[in-house]
Amino acid sequence: MKLVTIQTKSAYESLIKKGYLIADIKFINKLKYGVPYQYIIDNMSKMSNAYNAEYPLWAWVKYGGFTSPPKNKLLGFFPKDEDQIVRITFEKDEKDVLVSDYIKYHFLLTNEYLPKTLKDKENFDKLMQSKNVIKEDLLAYIRRDKYSSYRQDEDFNYINEKIQASYKDIFSQDGNFKQGTVWFIDINDIKKIEFIDRNNCSKKSSVDYRKMYIKTLK
Repeated sequence: MKLVTIQTKSAYESLIKKGYLIADIKFINKLKYGVPYQYIIDNMSKMSNAYNAEYPLWAWVKYGGFTSPPKNKLLGFFPKDEDQIVRITFEKDEKDVLVSDYIKYHFLLTNEYLPKTLKDKENFDKLMQSKNVIKEDLLAYIRRDKYSSYRQDEDFNYINEKIQASYKDIFSQDGNFKQGTVWFIDINDIKKIEFIDRNNCSKKSSVDYRKMYIKTLK
């Protein structure tokens, strides 16, 4: 399987030095992304993890008619005060890649229900109202960086379980925008390396992917 990952120069240099690349735990914001990361990690348990990585590496599998966003759309990947990033094209056996829908994955980031139809969304909204659960309650569960505590009562847990169950559709193979997670990249997996300068990229427009998805439902 062909994949593309966008990395910092320091990550690239580590890959060249060690012969492999895994996620550096010091760059993982556990309070902000710990819960969604754990959901992905739980679904990677059977994949090869030769270097005992704690967190996955992210890559693109499909971006519309391309494998990844075009160069000029990568401004959001630049770390602060750095003017160059590295786009690495590599290959992995399909069994070592967890593919997920990029659009649907955004529901996981806010702990929102992923509906299959507009009727499904309407029914779930009514269920939340009947249990007196609001969106802020859901967000507090996942954004430990913003909230010091979250609800753990029976009604909230019931709603949360329904939400977690809906996320199985994140791994649908039908979408035109797909991402992949792997535990590591070996230097022998690499097929192409490109250095991209900040001044060759344009400002990335803000997109609410959840609203975008809802508009496609019938």
